[in-house]
Amino acid sequence: MKEFKVLGGTDHEKDKGRDALRREYEKNSFAFDGENTKSPQEIKYIDNANNYLSQEMSRLGVNGFEEIKPGQVHFLDEEAWDNRFPGDLSQGCDILGGVCINNEDVRKESEENGVNFELKRFIVMLHELVHFQGCQKFVNVGDTTYSYRHGYLAYNANGEEYHFKMFDEAIVDTVTGLVASNHASDIKRDFGINLEEWDELKKYLNYRGSIALVSHIVVKVAESEGCENALVWDEMMRNHFTGNMMFLRKIEKAYGTKALRLLSMIDFKKQQTKEEDEKQNRLRRYFLDETTDEEREIITRELLK
Repeated sequence: MKEFKVLGGTDHEKDKGRDALRREYEKNSFAFDGENTKSPQEIKYIDNANNYLSQEMSRLGVNGFEEIKPGQVHFLDEEAWDNRFPGDLSQGCDILGGVCINNEDVRKESEENGVNFELKRFIVMLHELVHFQGCQKFVNVGDTTYSYRHGYLAYNANGEEYHFKMFDEAIVDTVTGLVASNHASDIKRDFGINLEEWDELKKYLNYRGSIALVSHIVVKVAESEGCENALVWDEMMRNHFTGNMMFLRKIEKAYGTKALRLLSMIDFKKQQTKEEDEKQNRLRRYFLDETTDEEREIITRELLK
């Protein structure tokens, strides 16, 4: 039986919250209205993704891999996606008990970028499976149980606002790219991808800019800790699955006491105003290698005043 980490309230309230989460989990483990029956090939891709990701988690020393069943992966056409997630333009998402893929949006982007649709969909699914495996914790607020931590993503008390979104997506996409690269020969065979296409694997990842920014953080933390960059990457990826957030203190140690507040504010979405766009650019600049300590102090003072 799936176990859920619930904080807050009496034991009775925690049990009540866990029961509600289990019901939601079980409901999402079966096909949605309008969802097409999966083909044998799609089931094979799900099995492969489970196998590839479990190997990477084992390499990182993470126990408790949760195999996702074919019924928990929902490949949705345009109408089914809009019915389930009205107004949501993302390519996929993880939900309690499963993952959902927006077939139409993945197809459109594949055509725009000239990449293989089936491989793009596999990479999107693998990305969402990494989210799915991330450590998730819940809290009781009144009569409702909210997720307050999922991987590095942190929510406020009512589960509506989030922090560390950019950082979380960068880590998840790093794991996704690493898993795909480690199984390149199998994936190239399964999807009929030639070497030239595979060399462009980065085109299949959605958060390349976020990964590039986190790469600067890795270098800074590695210098501060006196270790190799690869060890920092592994620790960051491992903690996504284990829920050990103490690593974030190493970022604070490397940059300064306000660094985590600044990092939590960075988003990857297109901003609605010029002022907000400039703010996001300055937040990103804070973490670049070439930014001086004096400039970081100015950014901190102006953005956290």
